[in-house]
Amino acid sequence: MVQSSPPPTGVFTASHHASQSDSGMPTLKVIRQTGLKFFDRSWFSAGSDRPLPAAHTLAAMEQLVAIIHQLRLTAGAADASPITHWHPELPLTPEAILPYVSEEVDEVLDALQTTEAPAANPSPLFTTVDALISYLLWGVARSAYPVMRLIEGIRARHYRARQTWGTGMLRLVVMLEAVTPTAGWCLDLVMGCPPGQLLANEDWLQSEQLILPVMQAPSAALMPDLPDRDRPAGNQVGILLEEFQQSILEEMPALQSLFSGVSVDLLQPGQPWQAGQLQLKLGFEFMDQDPTAISLQPPPAFADLIDAELLEVDPATQNLPVQDAIKGTVLSPLTRVSVVELPRQIPRPGTLIRLVDPAILKTASHSIIQPPLAQSIWRLQQLPMDRNTDQGLLPVVCEAWRAIDRATYRINSTLELWQSDWLLEELVPNLFWQITRSSYEITQLMGGIEVAALQPGQDWQQGTLRLMVALQIQSTKLQCMIDLTTGRLIHPETSWLHPETLCQLSLRSDLSENFTFSWQSPVQAETVIRHLHHRICDFTPEIGQFMDTTPIEWLEVDQDWQPGTMKLSLNLELMPD
Repeated sequence: MVQSSPPPTGVFTASHHASQSDSGMPTLKVIRQTGLKFFDRSWFSAGSDRPLPAAHTLAAMEQLVAIIHQLRLTAGAADASPITHWHPELPLTPEAILPYVSEEVDEVLDALQTTEAPAANPSPLFTTVDALISYLLWGVARSAYPVMRLIEGIRARHYRARQTWGTGMLRLVVMLEAVTPTAGWCLDLVMGCPPGQLLANEDWLQSEQLILPVMQAPSAALMPDLPDRDRPAGNQVGILLEEFQQSILEEMPALQSLFSGVSVDLLQPGQPWQAGQLQLKLGFEFMDQDPTAISLQPPPAFADLIDAELLEVDPATQNLPVQDAIKGTVLSPLTRVSVVELPRQIPRPGTLIRLVDPAILKTASHSIIQPPLAQSIWRLQQLPMDRNTDQGLLPVVCEAWRAIDRATYRINSTLELWQSDWLLEELVPNLFWQITRSSYEITQLMGGIEVAALQPGQDWQQGTLRLMVALQIQSTKLQCMIDLTTGRLIHPETSWLHPETLCQLSLRSDLSENFTFSWQSPVQAETVIRHLHHRICDFTPEIGQFMDTTPIEWLEVDQDWQPGTMKLSLNLELMPD
């Protein structure tokens, strides 16, 4: 079972050094600056942003997946599949399926032999703890939308043995633990500090936010101090951690070695190289809150949104263009105000959005399964294959089986996106997760990377280049643009980087080898945007379709559903140093 108690931390036994705290522990700054040497870099390169495999390889794997999927749907039924002649009494396992799909497995192997496998890199990987943090958080968060939400924190209820249910904030803690012969530390990767008190595996959790899995009712033996009415359905911490770790490994199997513990050399500032071990761990942290004291402020996505009835502007600005009128609102509170109708660049909190053209989903359904197929092909390319034994062929069937599970999850997530009415403040973070899970490269750019930029008519500038993915909503009564990263409205006068601007990385990142785009020499901004657009469409086609104008309907309180459109756009923003 996944352990949820705080991992033990050692202390440096060497003589006191300025890089250590008074307790002998290295300071947080020193921990983040510690150099790392990985002898096996496969856990990292396996998560790299790579192009899709060759079309004939994808087609061969898709054919195998289709037959196995049909078997899983019909096995055990009275009318066993006429295609495979599956006997209903056989157990439905990859081992039992193998003899029935031998021809399709051979076709996959033939395709793999004609497909160039990713070149192995025998050299060690050098990086720092600080550079590793963002990659690990991306690898964990991309596994599932609930995982990302839990890393951020959600409202929940918590029960500890012999106590009552408490209300507060629940957070999934992603930890990196290092152990050497002379030292040890553990870092909460989100907070950048040692983890706090974590929940015990035996504790129970509840949430009304539909983030946790289907809840189960605890027995009287588990909560003997509570009457039946006070034992509502919930989730046990230890079981939850196991389920989330499994979902992470399904999406990022290369992290298995880090969850198990991987050998590394560590170079702490002021110390010599030391052999040690790094391990990735999960836990839950709960912060009690008084339910009566919880703020009812609008969610972050609407921190800049204003209710029309409450907005006031000076009569002198009443008839100005929107961008000028905003300067007289609380977005820029410099003017005395009186009640007027708000220019509808700002949706009200509680606005509902729904997609209305299922034909678009149907056209994208085929593309949705390609990334899971590609992931299985990449994994097979790392394995030795023996075509002469069933044991040697079994990995192909197992990978096809996993591809079905991953594709099913993606399709269900897409169906939920298309078949649900979404609060706008909930749709924005969901789209953010869908975009960032497609590529570590895109995630880094959305967070910002240090570059040198040369814009037409200007000198070279050092600054932070940020990819801004904007959600545009338009109708006759509403027009707005929302930054998916911050959840805030984008000002109408925002200027983007000129498409002919030259950009170049200021310093090569330790983890920039995960980029499929070369930043070694200057590249034009429009080329970067075009490349990122293709990446999103290839690896998250269910979201790539929103790069085109998509019909929607939107609803506000006391109004009927209104027609409109939504579209995702990509822009680059330079923030000079």
